[in-house]
Amino acid sequence: VDDSRAWDEIAYLSPYYLPIYSAGNDGTNNNNANPIAAGYDKLVGNKVAKNVLTVANAQDAVINADGSLSSVLINSSSSQGPSDDRRIKPDIAGNGTSVNSLSDTSDTATTNMSGTSMAAPNVTGTLLLLQQHYKNLTNSFMRAATLKGLACHTADDAGQIGPDPVFGWGLLNIERAAAVITNNGNSSTILEETIVTDEVFTYSVQSDGTNDLMVSITWTDPPGVVLPSGVEDDPTPSLMNDLDLRVSKDGGATFFPWKLDVSNFSAAATTGDNLVDNIEKIEIPNASGEYIIQVSHKGSSLIDGLQDFSLIVTGIDNEEFTISSHQGILETCSTADSADFNVDLAFIDGFSDTIDFTVSGLPSGTSGSFSSTSLNEEGTTVLNVSGLENLSPGDY
Repeated sequence: VDDSRAWDEIAYLSPYYLPIYSAGNDGTNNNNANPIAAGYDKLVGNKVAKNVLTVANAQDAVINADGSLSSVLINSSSSQGPSDDRRIKPDIAGNGTSVNSLSDTSDTATTNMSGTSMAAPNVTGTLLLLQQHYKNLTNSFMRAATLKGLACHTADDAGQIGPDPVFGWGLLNIERAAAVITNNGNSSTILEETIVTDEVFTYSVQSDGTNDLMVSITWTDPPGVVLPSGVEDDPTPSLMNDLDLRVSKDGGATFFPWKLDVSNFSAAATTGDNLVDNIEKIEIPNASGEYIIQVSHKGSSLIDGLQDFSLIVTGIDNEEFTISSHQGILETCSTADSADFNVDLAFIDGFSDTIDFTVSGLPSGTSGSFSSTSLNEEGTTVLNVSGLENLSPGDY
């Protein structure tokens, strides 16, 4: 619709502005005569925009003594998603039931009110506090995509396992979100990066061996195409820049992000190649050892030639430095004899020492060397892999 595209464009042109919308209170109504599934598809207008945060109305949660979530129910009036292209909407749930709010009976009167119009300002004020906390620690503000991603990354899972079209990514948890900011560079990572056409960004992390390893990317996507008047329930993805998140362990499986089960919205979410959402999240229980995060994109080119994205990682044990690359994957002709990979070194919390680089585990018949075999300050070294003419065509 025109309204959602307009808000996507506003957000795209204002990367630090996160519009927050109430999901609506049509949860028990059946005003949509042709829903994509019975009991769903009740979000309208700007509430289905890609770059906004749409908020569902949750009842008071039951919290355990240690602060963890015991249980929470959705208010039955809260409107259900998803969007027509099967994106995860609403994005998140906040407490909006029996909230003490202003009353129009006098200038000082208050009353208890319920609805997504209570949940949305609850979430808005909470996220503003997170921005303040981030500003206090870094003297800068998070991009809107970072703030949205942080809220969804740290939400308490509610409803069905994984994201769903009722709670979205779950119930907002400000304590957990604030802890990710506080521990950034130690047990968590918040990165704001950019990839250009044909780049693949890679980032190495060490799991803490105790908590689930959770990795998410969020991006403010360029505005899409408005469908012709009268076209309803078109599942064509509205994404313009389709980024892909993957996590792999050396010698092991590749992990894929959550996505809705479009054949049954009331079932638990599944995992796989997500073609529609501009937030992708991977959860790896019982993680141990080192993992490689990979961010790439589909299509021959990105709109405007680049895409900013925000990466959040939790459940890790950072060392004193990090290794990343914007050339994490290179495609070469089978007749090429070598390839170069730029490898970026960054220090954490003022760490200062000499880092030595060595090469191991290359395919038989190849050899490797670094342009700088050691660095004692942040910078880039180039890994040259030679002998590629000795390899059969394939992925290595």
